[in-house]
Amino acid sequence: MTLIIENVKDEFVPSFKDLAKTSKAKLRVTDSLSPKDAQNLKEIYKRSQKGDLELFEIGEAKQKMDSFLSKYENSI
Repeated sequence: MTLIIENVKDEFVPSFKDLAKTSKAKLRVTDSLSPKDAQNLKEIYKRSQKGDLELFEIGEAKQKMDSFLSKYENSI
């Protein structure tokens, strides 16, 4: 899967570091995420669970990300 993060103004957020500058984001997941992205996904979810980040998930992104995270959870 490829994780694409956008802020709510539909401006592309080019990196996970830049995600820290926004409080709302849309996530779009395509076909291939590497295991190294798992930690970044965990950070995004931690922020969203604390209420620091509001996620707007597009399509099947949440289902795909949940599946991905559960697959790599033991390696994080």
